[in-house]
Parts: sequence; structure tokens; C-alpha cells
Amino acid sequence: MTSKTALILAALIISITSFSQIAVKPQNATSNPLDSLIQNLVTDGIILKSYSINQSEHSEAIGSFEDSTLGLGLEKGIILSSGSVRPVFQKNDSSKLTGVQSAEGTKILKGKDHEMQEKSKFYQVSKGHQILELEAILGARTFDGLRLELELIPTSDTLSFRYLFGSEEYDEYVGSTFNDGFAFFISGPGLSKNENLAVIPGTQTPISINNVNNGNPGNPKLKPKNPTFYVKNEDLKIQYDGLTTLLEIKQKVEPGKTYVITIVIADIADGIMDSGVLIENSSIMSYSDSYVAHFSSNSSSLNQDALTVTETVAKKLIQKPKQRVLITGHTDADGSSEYNLSLAEDRVNEIVDELNYHGIPTDQIITSFKGESMPIADNFDNTEKGKNRRVEMRILGENEWIDEMIEPKTQNVSDLSAQSNPFQNELYLNYSLTSVDTNTEIAIIDAFGKLIKRIKVLGNDQGQVLVPTSHWSSGKYNCSLIENNKISKTIKVLKTN
Repeated sequence: MTSKTALILAALIISITSFSQIAVKPQNATSNPLDSLIQNLVTDGIILKSYSINQSEHSEAIGSFEDSTLGLGLEKGIILSSGSVRPVFQKNDSSKLTGVQSAEGTKILKGKDHEMQEKSKFYQVSKGHQILELEAILGARTFDGLRLELELIPTSDTLSFRYLFGSEEYDEYVGSTFNDGFAFFISGPGLSKNENLAVIPGTQTPISINNVNNGNPGNPKLKPKNPTFYVKNEDLKIQYDGLTTLLEIKQKVEPGKTYVITIVIADIADGIMDSGVLIENSSIMSYSDSYVAHFSSNSSSLNQDALTVTETVAKKLIQKPKQRVLITGHTDADGSSEYNLSLAEDRVNEIVDELNYHGIPTDQIITSFKGESMPIADNFDNTEKGKNRRVEMRILGENEWIDEMIEPKTQNVSDLSAQSNPFQNELYLNYSLTSVDTNTEIAIIDAFGKLIKRIKVLGNDQGQVLVPTSHWSSGKYNCSLIENNKISKTIKVLKTN
């Protein structure tokens, strides 16, 4: 048996044994809290300061998903919808899935187009439904709008995250005014206000149904637009009739400065036929150094260039023992998706083995396998598709807070201290405020930049809070006193066993 035949058989076995329906859970204040959903999005190099959303805690427009088959290229993440996330991850048996956020809760509408339009008008409430920034981009009225804002601090100079977009309006409404879309706006130092990052790779063209598609079967005159980044839903366990490939946003930033990412999605021109954007867990990151190793077709063997690149990465990591490297494997679209996912994993493993050989410990390495789901070049061009046969290596930002990076020190600021440091099963935090007329809370962050706890401080200019910590892992934590969304004081504490 040849190695390629064995690899194909292994991929087929994996696809059969791991097949399952994608699990989805709308956000719920008790069983699936939004705090956890948001915190799961960030990883190394990101400090999450706060978030806000224009939905109630009972809204079904946002939720979490999990797909062990990696059929979409994402295993876990959140989904933001212009309707309800509840019926999205099912067999594609409806071409007109429509959910409406109403004063009475989420309504799932069925029927003919004009019937659903009338129902959507009846149920909709005006608050939070219109997204003016999206209307400025796409030139039409928005409905069922969702807005999520993330305030964060990158610790390295490149901010990135991965996502895909899907819609019920594919393919029959391609070329029409019913052009559902979304945007990722970013604002902060060195950037124009509200730059849209959700664009076709290498362009400034916004991602939307009319800009990424394979044409319209009902209108042969319409030519496909950017079909490399489009996936027609043939047998995926998701209701959307069409989706983009897995895409990535990259943005240069100033380390240690605060940025705001605003994610918006809405129905365009009418309130029916839903769209959604999926964001991968642990994909919001910042990094400084990025390297790429390329491979021959159907091969995971490291050529001389790949060996040289990997050695360079190893030398960098030896100099930065507190930083981790993310290694992500990709392929072109030749062969089945299952085979390509397995091939991507083999390529990553070859890189990991080489890094281990150069002395890099496994706990300094994060791995990810994307197969053919995340192209950066045209898979229909024999020359271009070679760029997709790659493994990317990124040295991620540090996770520890650096006081000088976060906020300049000022006089007459409020104070925060720990009564016992190191601590074991309980942490006592003492605070004093310059004014009680502030919106004040204490945020506790672990060594990986994850928000562990937010404590609201109410009505007293000084006091003490007790934080039970028996379930925490040992290690360093950062406690920050935040007044009116500004950090007044940050201290480092250490939990021991």
C-alpha cells in the first residue's frame, strides 16, 4: 500500500467515525453566558478590557457552536445572526430561514416571501435593528441588526482573527438589492475612524452576497465574483445556502494601545432570509513575527526552504521563552476535504518535530489544521494554488500585563492592593477610590489574557472584596481597578498550591 493510499483511507475513516451534527447553543445568562462566549474568542497577545452588545441576555441572535468534523474549517466559536442561531446548524432543508428578534422574543417565520415580509414588519421592534454604518457601505436599509463591540489591547503589532459569512440569500438573490452583509470596524491609534476589515483578501471590496458568489442560476448573465472565496452548500450541516471560505483579518496596530472592534450584521432591504457570521474561538490574537513554509503537491516532506524557515523560528522562540508559536497547516483544493485536512495535519506535525529537534518544548507550540478551507490564492490556477500549500508560523504576543504599556501613571489615582500575595484558596483585594461617582469594577485576568472575573464596585470610596480561588490554577494573575472604562491601577498576584 502506498503512503498516499494509506493517507486517503485514514482520512475516510476519520470522516466516517467523526461525523456528527454541529451543536449550537443560543446565549443564555445561566447555561451559556455571553461573558464566556466572548472570552473564548481571545488567545495570546490580547487583553480583553470590555465588551457591549445591542441584544438582551435572552436574544437568540448570538450563540456558540461546536463542529468536531471541521466541515466549515472551524471547530468551535460564536455565531452572530440577523435572525436566530437556534435552527442554523441543521440539514439545509429550508431556502428561506428567517428569524426575527421581537419584543415577545425570537420568532421563526415560515411561508411565502410576501407573507414573511408582513410578519417580520409586525414583530420587529426598532431598537437595535438598524445599523447605519452598514447602510453607508451597502446603500440600503438594514433590518434585524446586531452590533457587538470588543475593547481590547494587543501586545504585539499585528491583530488578527478568523471568520466566515453565510446566508440564505445565496444564490437566487445574487445581483439583487437583497444583499445581506456585515462588517468588522476597527478604531484606535493610527487608524481612520471605523475602518472596515471585512474585505476580500488583497482588496478594499466589502464581503457581501453580491461581492462573493458563483453567479446566479436564474440569471446566466451574471458572472461569478471572487468564486475562490465562495462555497456552495451541497451537503454541509448548516442551513445557509452559501458561505464564504474561512477568511482572516490582519491589521497593523500599536502594542499596548486600546482598540475597539465593532462587529455588525443585518438583513438588507427587507427583514427576511437570515445571514450569519461565524468567528473562531481563540482566533483573536496578536503576533509580531510571521513565517511561511511551502510544500509540494500531496506532500508533507520539508524541503530545504522549509527547514531553513523552521530553524529561524526556533532561534526566535529560544530568545522569547515566554511567547508561544501558532502553527497552522493548509492545502490546495485537490482531493477530498477529508484527505486535505489529514494532509494539513501531517505538514504541521513535520514542522513541530523539527522545532522539537531544535529544542523548542511542546508547551510553547499551538497547532491548527485548516486543510483546503482557508485559501489565500486562486485554486483554479495551477500556478497560484501552490501558494495555498503552506504552513504558517506566528510568534504570538506575550500575555502578561505591562503597566507602562496599558496606561501612563498619573497622580491622585485610585488604589488597589492585595492583602496576601502570594495567596492560596482566597484572595482579598483592598481598594480606595478618588470618587464614588464613577462606574467602577475590578477585573481579574489570567496569564493567558483570559478574563476570569469582573467585580462591580458600588457606592463606597474604600473597601475590601473577597474572591474564592480554590478552583483557580496556580500561577500569575493580574487584577485591575477600572473606573469609567479606564484602568486606574493594575497589580500582579500569584496563586500557589
